[in-house]
Amino acid sequence: MQKFWPVPQSYSKRVPKNGKNGSFKRNDYYDKLKIWHTGIDLFCPNGSRVIAAEDCTVVRIWKFTGPPDAAQYRTTWAVNVRNGDGRIVVYGEVRRPKYMVGKRILAGRTVGRIAQVEHGRKQPLKGCRNMLHFELYRKGTKKTADWWHKGGKKPKGLLDPTGYLESCGRKK
Repeated sequence: MQKFWPVPQSYSKRVPKNGKNGSFKRNDYYDKLKIWHTGIDLFCPNGSRVIAAEDCTVVRIWKFTGPPDAAQYRTTWAVNVRNGDGRIVVYGEVRRPKYMVGKRILAGRTVGRIAQVEHGRKQPLKGCRNMLHFELYRKGTKKTADWWHKGGKKPKGLLDPTGYLESCGRKK
Protein backbone atom coordinates (compact mmCIF):
# COMPACT_ATOMS: atom_id res chain seq x y z
CA MET A 1 0.00 0.00 0.00
CA GLN A 2 1.24 3.47 -0.88
CA LYS A 3 2.17 5.85 1.94
CA PHE A 4 1.72 9.59 1.56
CA TRP A 5 4.03 12.42 2.60
CA PRO A 6 2.03 13.98 5.50
CA VAL A 7 2.44 17.65 4.42
CA PRO A 8 2.29 18.02 0.63
CA GLN A 9 3.12 21.75 0.95
CA SER A 10 6.23 21.25 3.15
CA TYR A 11 9.26 23.33 2.19
CA SER A 12 11.58 20.35 2.08
CA LYS A 13 11.12 17.07 0.30
CA ARG A 14 13.39 15.35 2.83
CA VAL A 15 13.48 14.43 6.51
CA PRO A 16 15.81 16.82 8.42
CA LYS A 17 19.26 15.32 9.02
CA ASN A 18 20.19 14.44 12.60
CA GLY A 19 21.30 17.49 14.54
CA LYS A 20 19.52 19.91 12.18
CA ASN A 21 16.51 22.00 13.17
CA GLY A 22 13.44 19.77 13.33
CA SER A 23 15.32 16.46 13.40
CA PHE A 24 14.56 13.61 15.77
CA LYS A 25 18.05 13.64 17.24
CA ARG A 26 18.81 16.57 19.50
CA ASN A 27 19.70 19.97 18.10
CA ASP A 28 20.79 23.40 19.40
CA TYR A 29 17.28 24.69 20.09
CA TYR A 30 16.42 21.75 22.32
CA ASP A 31 19.90 21.64 23.87
CA LYS A 32 19.42 25.20 25.14
CA LEU A 33 16.07 24.23 26.68
CA LYS A 34 17.58 21.07 28.18
CA ILE A 35 14.93 18.86 26.62
CA TRP A 36 14.81 16.11 24.01
CA HIS A 37 12.71 16.19 20.86
CA THR A 38 10.33 13.26 20.38
CA GLY A 39 9.48 13.75 16.73
CA ILE A 40 10.40 15.34 13.43
CA ASP A 41 9.24 18.80 12.39
CA LEU A 42 8.26 19.24 8.75
CA PHE A 43 8.27 22.99 8.06
CA CYS A 44 5.51 24.38 5.86
CA PRO A 45 3.26 27.43 5.32
CA ASN A 46 0.56 28.25 7.88
CA GLY A 47 -2.68 26.50 6.96
CA SER A 48 -1.01 23.69 4.97
CA ARG A 49 -2.97 20.46 4.72
CA VAL A 50 -1.92 17.57 6.94
CA ILE A 51 -2.82 14.25 5.34
CA ALA A 52 -2.90 10.71 6.67
CA ALA A 53 0.28 8.91 5.65
CA GLU A 54 -1.67 5.64 5.53
CA ASP A 55 -5.08 4.25 6.50
CA CYS A 56 -5.61 4.81 10.22
CA THR A 57 -8.11 5.35 13.04
CA VAL A 58 -8.17 8.38 15.35
CA VAL A 59 -7.49 7.28 18.93
CA ARG A 60 -6.89 10.59 20.71
CA ILE A 61 -7.11 14.35 20.11
CA TRP A 62 -5.40 16.55 22.66
CA LYS A 63 -4.16 20.08 23.26
CA PHE A 64 -0.61 20.23 22.01
CA THR A 65 1.50 22.64 24.02
CA GLY A 66 5.22 23.08 23.70
CA PRO A 67 7.77 22.41 26.41
CA PRO A 68 7.25 24.55 29.52
CA ASP A 69 10.65 26.22 29.05
CA ALA A 70 9.83 27.45 25.51
CA ALA A 71 9.01 31.09 24.91
CA GLN A 72 6.12 30.30 22.62
CA TYR A 73 2.46 29.73 23.28
CA ARG A 74 0.49 27.57 20.93
CA THR A 75 -3.19 26.99 20.55
CA THR A 76 -2.80 23.81 18.57
CA TRP A 77 -3.91 20.19 18.69
CA ALA A 78 -2.33 16.79 18.24
CA VAL A 79 -4.17 13.96 16.52
CA ASN A 80 -3.04 10.47 17.51
CA VAL A 81 -3.92 7.77 15.01
CA ARG A 82 -3.41 4.01 14.99
CA ASN A 83 -2.12 2.59 11.72
CA GLY A 84 -3.04 -0.84 10.41
CA ASP A 85 0.12 -2.35 11.97
CA GLY A 86 -0.89 -0.97 15.40
CA ARG A 87 1.77 1.76 15.63
CA ILE A 88 0.68 5.19 16.80
CA VAL A 89 1.39 8.29 14.70
CA VAL A 90 1.05 11.76 16.21
CA TYR A 91 0.25 14.69 13.93
CA GLY A 92 1.04 17.75 16.09
CA GLU A 93 0.64 21.53 15.58
CA VAL A 94 -2.75 21.04 13.93
CA ARG A 95 -5.62 23.52 14.05
CA ARG A 96 -9.17 22.33 13.61
CA PRO A 97 -8.72 18.55 13.37
CA LYS A 98 -11.16 17.23 10.78
CA TYR A 99 -12.02 13.90 12.43
CA MET A 100 -13.18 12.83 15.89
CA VAL A 101 -11.95 9.94 18.03
CA GLY A 102 -12.99 6.57 16.58
CA LYS A 103 -13.20 7.79 12.99
CA ARG A 104 -11.32 6.01 10.21
CA ILE A 105 -9.14 8.12 7.90
CA LEU A 106 -8.08 6.82 4.51
CA ALA A 107 -4.50 7.36 3.32
CA GLY A 108 -4.13 10.74 1.62
CA ARG A 109 -7.20 12.30 3.27
CA THR A 110 -6.95 15.55 5.21
CA VAL A 111 -6.41 15.16 8.97
CA GLY A 112 -6.42 18.92 9.58
CA ARG A 113 -4.46 22.08 8.80
CA ILE A 114 -1.20 23.45 10.22
CA ALA A 115 -1.69 26.03 12.98
CA GLN A 116 0.25 29.27 13.46
CA VAL A 117 2.94 29.17 16.16
CA GLU A 118 2.11 32.17 18.34
CA HIS A 119 3.11 33.86 21.57
CA GLY A 120 0.75 35.41 24.14
CA ARG A 121 -0.15 38.50 22.07
CA LYS A 122 -1.29 36.38 19.12
CA GLN A 123 1.59 37.60 16.95
CA PRO A 124 3.81 35.18 15.05
CA LEU A 125 6.96 34.54 17.08
CA LYS A 126 9.97 36.00 15.27
CA GLY A 127 12.12 33.30 13.73
CA CYS A 128 9.51 30.56 14.18
CA ARG A 129 8.10 28.74 11.23
CA ASN A 130 4.98 26.68 10.99
CA MET A 131 5.42 22.93 11.05
CA LEU A 132 3.90 19.53 11.41
CA HIS A 133 5.36 17.80 14.46
CA PHE A 134 5.38 14.09 13.55
CA GLU A 135 5.91 11.32 16.15
CA LEU A 136 5.87 7.53 15.91
CA TYR A 137 5.26 5.01 18.72
CA ARG A 138 5.31 1.22 19.02
CA LYS A 139 2.18 -0.86 18.80
CA GLY A 140 0.04 -0.58 21.92
CA THR A 141 1.36 2.79 23.13
CA LYS A 142 -1.25 4.72 25.10
CA LYS A 143 0.41 8.00 26.08
CA THR A 144 2.50 10.34 23.90
CA ALA A 145 4.38 13.61 24.48
CA ASP A 146 6.21 16.11 22.29
CA TRP A 147 9.25 16.51 24.56
CA TRP A 148 10.95 15.26 27.70
CA HIS A 149 13.58 16.72 30.01
CA LYS A 150 17.17 15.54 29.76
CA GLY A 151 17.87 13.10 32.53
CA GLY A 152 14.21 12.05 32.53
CA LYS A 153 12.75 8.89 31.08
CA LYS A 154 12.24 8.61 27.34
CA PRO A 155 8.50 8.27 26.57
CA LYS A 156 7.50 4.61 26.53
CA GLY A 157 7.30 3.14 23.05
CA LEU A 158 8.86 6.12 21.25
CA LEU A 159 10.41 5.29 17.86
CA ASP A 160 12.61 7.36 15.55
CA PRO A 161 10.18 8.29 12.73
CA THR A 162 12.95 8.96 10.18
CA GLY A 163 12.67 5.63 8.33
CA TYR A 164 8.88 5.76 8.36
CA LEU A 165 8.82 9.24 6.82
CA GLU A 166 11.47 8.33 4.27
CA SER A 167 9.22 5.47 3.12
CA CYS A 168 6.33 7.86 2.49
CA GLY A 169 5.82 8.78 -1.13
CA ARG A 170 5.77 12.53 -1.71
CA LYS A 171 2.82 13.58 -3.86
CA LYS A 172 3.54 16.60 -6.07
